[in-house]
Amino acid sequence: MADQKSPTREGPKLYRYPLTFLDAQSDYMRFDVVKYVPPGIESISGTSIISAPGSSQESIGNAINQRGKEVLQASMMLPMPLSLQDQKKTAWERGDLDFITASIGSAVQALINNQNPSDGNLANQLLNFGSNAASVFKKVGQEVAGSAAGIADITSEYIANILVNMTPGSLEFKDQLLRNRGVVINPNAEYLFRGPSLRSFTFAYTFVPRNKKEAEQVRMIVRTFKKVMSPKANIDETGGMSNANALKRGFLGSPDVFRIQYMRGPKPHPFLNKFKYCALTNISVDYTGHGQEGYISYEDGTPICTTMAMQFTELTPVYAEDYGDEKNSNDKNLGGVGY
Repeated sequence: MADQKSPTREGPKLYRYPLTFLDAQSDYMRFDVVKYVPPGIESISGTSIISAPGSSQESIGNAINQRGKEVLQASMMLPMPLSLQDQKKTAWERGDLDFITASIGSAVQALINNQNPSDGNLANQLLNFGSNAASVFKKVGQEVAGSAAGIADITSEYIANILVNMTPGSLEFKDQLLRNRGVVINPNAEYLFRGPSLRSFTFAYTFVPRNKKEAEQVRMIVRTFKKVMSPKANIDETGGMSNANALKRGFLGSPDVFRIQYMRGPKPHPFLNKFKYCALTNISVDYTGHGQEGYISYEDGTPICTTMAMQFTELTPVYAEDYGDEKNSNDKNLGGVGY
């Protein structure tokens, strides 16, 4: 393990609690403060587009690799929390597509696919399509209902329902159909993927400093976490503008972010989950410990017991590719349980 660097020396500051618990076999958590690097916007043939999936993570990682300790602001080494959990969610939602909507969508898509862009008549054709909606509905109803007794004329009721809802009051078509015929349209329900979710993590610590040096470490650890999560009122040259009180405080700089790791000695933990770069979104500090005896402090004012709870959220989603390629035994992402 590297010796702790003094806060007065150049380079990133290193704090840890307790001072004597770390050795080559110790399990602990490491919180590295790194300078936030915005993902940026890429351009293809003069057209601006959002960066490709995962590129924002790569841009931060590349900046750290290229700039090294220039990006690393500080590090905090803390013991494992009492609770170690990770949770992943993916956004799936129910999606319905009944036969009327599907048929109309198919007809409109066919109209667009058959349109020659050089004709310039797409707008007129869409208007004509709209004006002939009744015949379209009728045709759809005849094709879909077929010989189903009592339902062949269902689209006429749909059109009637549209006309009814043009006047004050509201009557949903499904309710009208259920009351008149005792049937409902098959919604063709399906569970559909809507997009990835960003993971959040909560870590809680209890600090009981045993001497003046540990008390100073606790003070700086709490102070550093609170400072790093705060926005910057003065934007330097990396913000694309001169300081000048951030142009009279019209702009704010993004807070720094965290690279979080479970560690075993000097290496990443061989089993536990990994993290992507995280923003600290919430911190709660209680200077009365567990609150049973109220506020008690040492002679220098340091609370005897301080508890701190933090919530982090990852900057980018986790993709399947982040777990590595099992066919490549040298893939560095194959270790442990992944993300």
